[in-house]
Amino acid sequence: MKRLIVMSLSLIALYPSEVVAQVDGNYLLGLTNATTLEMNTGINPVAGSLLYNTDEEKMYLNTASGFKKIPSIDTNSVDFWGATGNTGSNATTHFLGTTDLQDFVMKTDNSERIRISSTGNVGINNPTPNAQIDIESAGVPLRIQPSTTTPTGTESGQIFMGNDGILYAYDGSRTKWLSVDRTMVGWGVNNPATTLAYMRQFNGAESDKNGWRMLRDGTITGITVQTENANTWTLEIRKNDGLIPIAVLAIAATEGGQDDTINIDFNQGDFLQAYCNGTAVEYPETLIEIAWRK
Repeated sequence: MKRLIVMSLSLIALYPSEVVAQVDGNYLLGLTNATTLEMNTGINPVAGSLLYNTDEEKMYLNTASGFKKIPSIDTNSVDFWGATGNTGSNATTHFLGTTDLQDFVMKTDNSERIRISSTGNVGINNPTPNAQIDIESAGVPLRIQPSTTTPTGTESGQIFMGNDGILYAYDGSRTKWLSVDRTMVGWGVNNPATTLAYMRQFNGAESDKNGWRMLRDGTITGITVQTENANTWTLEIRKNDGLIPIAVLAIAATEGGQDDTINIDFNQGDFLQAYCNGTAVEYPETLIEIAWRK
């Protein structure tokens, strides 16, 4: 330590105008201290000088363009992302990424796995993503873990996979989980003057004798009807031989109509029937859209 002090004093004697550090007898080297105000207004050391900011407790390097903060090696610092996590970060100002028009890349085993392009597209095993999420894979590209319980939905567009193997999306307007795939069920009557009659299933059976039995709990989400000419009548959807309709679609002096806002639930094992409530309705046909419900 004595030799070092002598050497440092010799340097001071030889180059008194360029020395930008001070000797501390208790340490190898002590840096010049300054407050933020002093740094901004009263200090102008040569480029390459180191300075300790007492307000921030941070080190700064002076460059030709001004002072640059040197990232702290303190694990509690927010100047870098630590391998064991950080404390004191602020999501408003701190982030992991780039500040210029460059992609952000994540690797494992020195191979690229995820890329966030400068335009915001995310590529998984894809260095040139062309969609918001772009997955390239020779194997299974995506798996949604089937759930034995139904999650609480809050917004349209949320999805989950049921343990029945069906993909469900939350319908915010109907406030329930409905299958992404929809099924159409239909009836019709080959009669130009259908009057107050049950319509036939497409296998020919009259729906007052039978009905489409539902495999799962579900919801009627839409109804569409068509006749040969303009008629005025009401389509009634009934269930389980009941006389009170669970859903209706009224047609007024027109050939057809539809409603895609229907929201009528049925249960597993219910069978659905269609009834033409009108006089001399010409060849009525109808389809209902159903979605399985969770």
